[in-house]
Amino acid sequence: MKQMMIYSALAVAAALPAATPAVFDFEQGLGKERFDRRYAGIETAAPLSGSRSLAVDTRTSDSEWNGVWSLPKGVLKPGRSYKISLTAKVTDKANDRASLLFLIRPLSANHELSDAGMLTPQTVGKEEKITFRLNVPEKPDDYSLQVHTHFGVRALVDDITVTPIELKEIPAPRQAKAVPLPAVLPTGSEEFTVDRPKKENRKEFNAKEFGVSTASKDNTAALQRAIDTIRRQAPARLFLEPGVYRFEGEKPLIFNALTDFELDGQGAELRFHRTGGDRQLIAVSNSTRLELKNFTVDWDWERDPLASVVTVDSVAPDRRSIRLRFVDYEKFPNTDLRVADLSRIDPANRQADPVRPVRITLEMNKGQNRPEARFLEPNLVELTSRPGMFKSAMPGETFLMRHYGYDFGAFFLRNNQHLTLENVTVASAPGMGVITSGRQHHWQLLNCRIAPPAGSKRPCSTTADAMHTISSAGFFRLENCELAYSCDDTMNFHDLNGYAVKLDENRIMTTNLNSHPGDYFRVGDPIELCNDDFSPTGFTGKITAIKFRNRREGEITFDKPVPEPAGGGFVLFNRSYGSRNLIFRNNHIHHFPRGLLLMAENVTIENNRFEEGNAAGIKLETGYTFDVWSEGYGVRNVVIRNNRFTGVNRRGRYVSENRPDIYINSYLRSDPSLLKSPYPVIRDIWITGNEFRESTGSPVFVSTADNVTISGNRFVNHETVPVKEEKRGLIGAGNSGTVRVLNNVWESSLPGLKSGVLYDPDSVTKLEEGGNVVRSAAGK
Repeated sequence: MKQMMIYSALAVAAALPAATPAVFDFEQGLGKERFDRRYAGIETAAPLSGSRSLAVDTRTSDSEWNGVWSLPKGVLKPGRSYKISLTAKVTDKANDRASLLFLIRPLSANHELSDAGMLTPQTVGKEEKITFRLNVPEKPDDYSLQVHTHFGVRALVDDITVTPIELKEIPAPRQAKAVPLPAVLPTGSEEFTVDRPKKENRKEFNAKEFGVSTASKDNTAALQRAIDTIRRQAPARLFLEPGVYRFEGEKPLIFNALTDFELDGQGAELRFHRTGGDRQLIAVSNSTRLELKNFTVDWDWERDPLASVVTVDSVAPDRRSIRLRFVDYEKFPNTDLRVADLSRIDPANRQADPVRPVRITLEMNKGQNRPEARFLEPNLVELTSRPGMFKSAMPGETFLMRHYGYDFGAFFLRNNQHLTLENVTVASAPGMGVITSGRQHHWQLLNCRIAPPAGSKRPCSTTADAMHTISSAGFFRLENCELAYSCDDTMNFHDLNGYAVKLDENRIMTTNLNSHPGDYFRVGDPIELCNDDFSPTGFTGKITAIKFRNRREGEITFDKPVPEPAGGGFVLFNRSYGSRNLIFRNNHIHHFPRGLLLMAENVTIENNRFEEGNAAGIKLETGYTFDVWSEGYGVRNVVIRNNRFTGVNRRGRYVSENRPDIYINSYLRSDPSLLKSPYPVIRDIWITGNEFRESTGSPVFVSTADNVTISGNRFVNHETVPVKEEKRGLIGAGNSGTVRVLNNVWESSLPGLKSGVLYDPDSVTKLEEGGNVVRSAAGK
């Protein structure tokens, strides 16, 4: 029947020969593997292969997430690599967000934080053969391919084939002569100038002349009146006298359509407290040569903390209720308690627990999934939710309790040109720190901070990303800044792509615009259509008509015929945007969940310090999903030079890619994704002159990229780290074109630590290595 050894679902994994494929074809039923009888069955009427297939049907479930079936323990062996193929067909979905999921997850885990990857089939009614490659972590020892659903799905699965593969390791020698670098290397961003406001004939205004006062409970209207009055008298400088100025109500401060304008806070603090209204504290839009400087934006923590450190007093037997004590308060100031989520932290440093990560999501969106909160003592609260909600928490553990998520950003920047923020601090915000969108270009942050006040016990700065660029027209500089203690990405720079299917000769239908602003696509915009693996179709057309069905779906008509996609659909790049020519220089990025996520062209990242993170310090990526975010138009011409990375991936995220410090990868259909594009949407990367200290795993892992040069770096490991990774120290590569590892130095005083390169020879077209050396060291 098949030219390999066939195993039914009853097969005993331990009996498999080391290099023999194992096939689970369900011909003898579901077997003894872990499955849920409510949702897993056998299809005999119309199987995908043979006489039987796994039948998945979760349409009767009341749960959003449903586990259905898993490979038995031992099929995926710790520390081994595999090629896995399967056949799947989704036949019905309960709603547009529903999907069939294949996860690589430990059998002992009940959450996604230790997943090694995920994929989802593409189209309802279409049988699809899926193949991917996988590196299984050493620990835990029970990773398994699992079948789950998001909401209700009916589907068929068959012929799950697991084939062991061998990676190739090239150790660095003790001695080696340096080898020449390529004649042509990436250059990064060009230098550029951000123009300042014109000062000739500039008028000066004191904000107190308009009623702005440190004695006022709400200065919103007075400062807005000053801004609007001065708008007509440019060039102008508006200044504040030192002090704390309060802002309440439901309206942001709006700087709109200003030219040659300067706001000088002279050390003032703008302290906000909001309960509703627009989702930004300060909005800056459609302005030219605008400068904001010398002030701090903060939230009123005395009335309404953004986050708190709590310890678990007790958990009810049904795990429905939990009692939590606030560590830093004898009396918690806000009894109208919102709990967005709970994340387990190490009480010694108040950072995420790298060994046992746990996150319990509650009222992340205000008013949704709100637990009942009852104060038993001034600093002791009891939360009650649905049964099992708090099953991951144990008495004595410490958690970070966020009270806000993505509610109010500190700065919202849109469609400006030549904008400068200098000596501005975002001490805290109930959302993101700086959000940028539209076609903004030529802007910079100089000597700014997004970090808590020095010496404070606050557990965070922003409750979401420190900086997030949704879209731009490029030319951005971040220089001499500090970004720390954000609750989500430190920096995320990208434009938005989208997924679509062909309707007829000139029309496509977008199927996921989940995170796009309403005006992201406009009549006249040039749209490039890529295949669903990012390979080019050669088509770029102008939009002639748009008809949106809802916030996810819309019909787009072009000025010329649309080609047939090579796969199931298209990825859309709106070429009226383009985040390019970015410079990140001399910054200190520390204590972060994730560091810099970059999807852009012509980028220089140099002389920065990345320290104490829970995921990769830098992640170069592009990808799309069917139900959440879809970000980036590729990555090209990036120079990462003379930076220092120290303990940046303490939690060891991206376990199938060796827990890297710098992670280069794309994602398809879901994020993260086990599917890898054969087309190198990431290319022309030079990583040189950097120092990597105390890596958890690989200093660099390269995937779905081409023309990547890693040269002249120093990899130093002297300390044991919380998460153990057998491949610690090795440069990793897979699913890529040309990757060069040249003239690097490894130093370590730890016995048995790896050095050199580990790659997949079947999926890397060309691996060049030379001039690399390893040195032993007795100390730091």
